[in-house]
Amino acid sequence: MLNCNGAEQVVLLVPDDAYDWAAQQGYPFPVATKSRCMPGGQHGESTIFLTSPVDGATISGLVPLMGTVTMPDFEHYDLVYSRGWDNGTWEWISGPHQSQVTDGQLGEWNTLDLEDGEYTLAVVAYGQGGGRTDYKVRVRVQNNAPLTRRRSSPRRGCRFRRDTVPNGNTATTFN
Repeated sequence: MLNCNGAEQVVLLVPDDAYDWAAQQGYPFPVATKSRCMPGGQHGESTIFLTSPVDGATISGLVPLMGTVTMPDFEHYDLVYSRGWDNGTWEWISGPHQSQVTDGQLGEWNTLDLEDGEYTLAVVAYGQGGGRTDYKVRVRVQNNAPLTRRRSSPRRGCRFRRDTVPNGNTATTFN
């Protein structure tokens, strides 16, 4: 879902140099480029969005929150989350952040103490006149993934077991 000219819509996102060709192909949905559309969150002269994590991502541990927060009468922005898909009860991650950010790190989210499951992450920007704009993504926190076990045959009289742990490393146990 991208924001093109103030309206969120589904578009085929193509490189700038392929736009003319793609637009002529007769797709049943609009064709756009990054220079013509932003990933959500563009409201007039204000732009608020996350580039990472993206909507639907599975995250764990300490997560860098990347994106853009700019608005004409900027005061500050906060980073918040809610359990489930936007349940209306928000928990603080960090803020108030006093500086606007363009294509950079907005903050970090430590998910290690959270239960595995679905969450909504939001960037909420406030203007000096009291206005407020937000951008939300849905993510899945998975810090406590079950171990995937692979068994190997014995070597030179030893028996060993390899386990793949959630971060992708391998732990080997010898018997």
